[in-house]
Amino acid sequence: MKSKDNKNNNENHFVVAKQEIGSTLIDFLAFKLRISKKAAKVIINSRSVFVNEKRVWMAKHNLKVRDVVEIAHSASNAPTPKHIKHIYEDNHIIIADKKPSMVSNGPDSLESFLRVQTYNPNLEAVHRLDKDTSGCLIFAKSHEDFEQMVEVFRNNGITKVYHAIVWGKITKKEFTIDQHLDEKKAVTKVRVLDSNDSATHIQIRIDTGRTHQIRKHLNLMGHDLVGDRYYGNKSRFDPRLLKVGRQMLHASGIEFINPFLGKSTRGKAPLPSDFRSTLRLFNLT
Repeated sequence: MKSKDNKNNNENHFVVAKQEIGSTLIDFLAFKLRISKKAAKVIINSRSVFVNEKRVWMAKHNLKVRDVVEIAHSASNAPTPKHIKHIYEDNHIIIADKKPSMVSNGPDSLESFLRVQTYNPNLEAVHRLDKDTSGCLIFAKSHEDFEQMVEVFRNNGITKVYHAIVWGKITKKEFTIDQHLDEKKAVTKVRVLDSNDSATHIQIRIDTGRTHQIRKHLNLMGHDLVGDRYYGNKSRFDPRLLKVGRQMLHASGIEFINPFLGKSTRGKAPLPSDFRSTLRLFNLT
């Protein structure tokens, strides 16, 4: 039964009552949400829980009377799409429009989903996008095709364009972040599309693809992705965060010389609905 102090009867907002003093966060969430401790741990591990406006991911965190516990919307709750859109396709590759909350490859992934959808058990993801990053993802139709596409990536023959929403106002219209990551060259080119005192909508181009390159580079600048629960500022809290289900990063475009056709191939993925909603939430265009 929910506390009488629950704000606006919001199922994601709870206030710790006297009789609940000393409860651990995992026990509290399991009771309030009427779910198992295992399910509560999944929510906590996703870094979607705030206690007194601070992100907490320790399951055994002890709660005090009148602590305010809030749960952000999570992209992992999004249903699996019934059909994956093909942005581009030829005899060797598919460029798919990846939705957030899906991993790129492995069990229960976009790769496994597409294998069923295309009746092709040999389909392989050529590269990766983070689970909560949406947009263009290339798949090879055979292992031979996969090897040729990997070579294109290895030679930095891929240009990727992203849209992102970051915290804070960026005044420069265009700039480049040239900062090695893991002792490897990494270059991120940024163009500002819209900005206000709260957040900025940017377009990003990268030719190198280091692990979490964009997220790490933006973190180094002090402009973390809105919704980034790992690289983002751990103490930052804004009520609008409760409506943001994931990191606001979208792979909007990809371009490369197609090794099978000998000419340029491009793929473009429109901004997904949750990204557009977050733009409106922060009064950005």
